[in-house]
Amino acid sequence: MNTKDLLDYCWKHKLLESTVTTSGKEVEVSDQGLFNRNQGPTFFNAKIKIDHTLWVGNVQILVKASDWYLNGFDVNHNYDNVILIVCDTIDSTVLNSKGEAVPMIQGIIPENVIRNSKALNEPETGQLLCKHYICEYTTNLIRHAWLAAMQTEYLEEKVEHIKEVHCGYGNASWDSTVFIMLCRSFGFGHNDDNMEALAKSMSLSVLEHYRDDLFQIEAIILGQAGLLELETIPDKYQKNALNEGYFAKLRNEYLYLAHKYSMKPISVKWNKFGPGPQQYPHVMLSMLANLFYSKNISTKCFLDMKSANDCYHVLTTHPTPYWNTHFHFGAESKKSEKMLSQDRKSYIMASFLLPFMYCYGSVKSEEEFCDRAFDVIEQMKPFSTMESKGFSRNGVIPTTAGDTVALIQLQQKYCDKHDCLRCRFGFEFIKNH
Repeated sequence: MNTKDLLDYCWKHKLLESTVTTSGKEVEVSDQGLFNRNQGPTFFNAKIKIDHTLWVGNVQILVKASDWYLNGFDVNHNYDNVILIVCDTIDSTVLNSKGEAVPMIQGIIPENVIRNSKALNEPETGQLLCKHYICEYTTNLIRHAWLAAMQTEYLEEKVEHIKEVHCGYGNASWDSTVFIMLCRSFGFGHNDDNMEALAKSMSLSVLEHYRDDLFQIEAIILGQAGLLELETIPDKYQKNALNEGYFAKLRNEYLYLAHKYSMKPISVKWNKFGPGPQQYPHVMLSMLANLFYSKNISTKCFLDMKSANDCYHVLTTHPTPYWNTHFHFGAESKKSEKMLSQDRKSYIMASFLLPFMYCYGSVKSEEEFCDRAFDVIEQMKPFSTMESKGFSRNGVIPTTAGDTVALIQLQQKYCDKHDCLRCRFGFEFIKNH
């Protein structure tokens, strides 16, 4: 958090201690204006009384007064309507393009703001400190309002990405969009981009052609993922993988289909889907293959869902039998009936299915789908994620799936990026801690 960011923050929230211009005139801020993240003055349409005269115009925040000239604002007519300049260091007078002096105040940042913002910015302890005190420096109303805003922001970002895929990927059909975004959601935050690249590397029409043959679907998906190459198997498992025969059968089938349809594997580095050897991508991709095989995965399939239970039912899937005793080719494990967990079904619903339903409804002007998306997420119970666990340990416990996705958004887009000055919890901590 640099000085400019802190000055912006303090002006926005009326925390600056300065009340007098450099020429000794009293300043009273009626309206700080609207923060501008684009080119132009820092705040638009502020209302400020200077010596009892009301001025309406823009406010420019600068670290040094001389930055006004360094940035060429003195000859830029977009800055003619600046009625006040707020600086950390007054090292120059300021004139606009008309040669008129612009009133200035020195922005004195309160000591507690400097101290608390520095504490939040500590890479090892900042997040832990903020979360530990959330329930002390915020009310239930503040927490509820901020999580509601985060849920809306999460949904808007997901919808925007769906629209980009639908419009930008060769004017994809809705069925193609569904397939791409379903695959992406199977990344579960660990392999999202890889899964989207995998989906885009496969022709939906080819998969549809082999819909009644699970073995061929699995061969295509694992082959396109680049996981049917011998070098992708750890050395200690290679001999056993070749002796078992399942790897070779899948590979031979894929090579035949890849030649027939001119397919090439994607080149990506796969991450595990969690800790432990059971979290290699093979099992998850096999579950995806089985879901495509056993369910009529299509736009109509998802739009026909009326409740959370409908969604959970459609997303019920399991890997092919080989993976019930393996976590990698040639790596045997104790036999277990692997299934897509309830939490992971909820994640797919929240990250793909419901945003898709809302997106489709908004694009097609069919509000029933938009309303249904919100109805279903309210029916869903909260689900566990790494993001939500960190907040739950400190008293911010999600009560609905909507709260869970809000905490995912908060962690990924604010906490992980140290964007505390835009966060309501960060604001309350800096102001009150």
